[in-house]
Amino acid sequence: FGADHIYRMNVREMVQFHMQSGAEVSVAALPVPLSQASSFGIIDADEDGVIRGFLEKPGRPPAMPGRPGFAYVSMGNYLFSTQALMDALHRCKAEGGSDFGHHVLPRLVERGRVHAYDFGTHRVPGVKPYEKAVYWRDVGTLDSYYQAQMELLGKEPSFDLFNPAWPIFSSNYQGPVTHFVEAGIEDSLIGSSCVIDGARIRHSVVRREVVMEPGVEVEDCIIMDNVRIGRGTRLRRVIVDRFNIIPAGTTIGFHTEHDRARFHVTESGIVVLPEVLPPPKESPSYASR
Repeated sequence: FGADHIYRMNVREMVQFHMQSGAEVSVAALPVPLSQASSFGIIDADEDGVIRGFLEKPGRPPAMPGRPGFAYVSMGNYLFSTQALMDALHRCKAEGGSDFGHHVLPRLVERGRVHAYDFGTHRVPGVKPYEKAVYWRDVGTLDSYYQAQMELLGKEPSFDLFNPAWPIFSSNYQGPVTHFVEAGIEDSLIGSSCVIDGARIRHSVVRREVVMEPGVEVEDCIIMDNVRIGRGTRLRRVIVDRFNIIPAGTTIGFHTEHDRARFHVTESGIVVLPEVLPPPKESPSYASR
């Protein structure tokens, strides 16, 4: 299953499909509009869902049978029958192959026993009417990762984390609750053990053990763990990775050319401050105000 994707999935449904279809391999597939399909790996399948081939970001993706305006995108999730996988791996090794996508799957496709599992029909309980009923995001780029984080925000987010019928649990972190000494917060997610002292936070995701000093302004940002933001700093459309200590009076995200000279800036203009390694000996935490 893909490690750089975000989605809600009841794997039992795909397992049931795999067992009932008699397939040797089942591949999760998501229908997307043809106008967007060229950015993804595409599945070419017949009307019964039997996969005929895989196409990597084709200029003219083949349409789904019965849905001419859509193409099947491979989600990178696979279920194998045990013996079929073992036979395919042994055969691949004997023939000198080494790549899953280029050597293993194509040989299985030739046998006609690889089926597409239509994730577009997949449902989980508790999804609200304003959410995307079938949510899937490939977050393999910084821009797509940023956009997925922003989709958690708002009164009616595309992916609502607050779903008691399908809960998403945080890590088992032991620490105090966040302390808002004085703050202005608008449409943001704030993690545990932060100290927000006189800062203004708008439309941002702030993880745990972040310290913001008086006069800080953060907008449309992702702030990772153990970050300290100095007095009077202004950040807009910035990803700040772990263990950064941002000096007082810093301004990032307001002057693109100036930012490019100091930091990595993505195609969409997101400024990225990389993780500080090794972490500073006195890393910012809830204990260091």
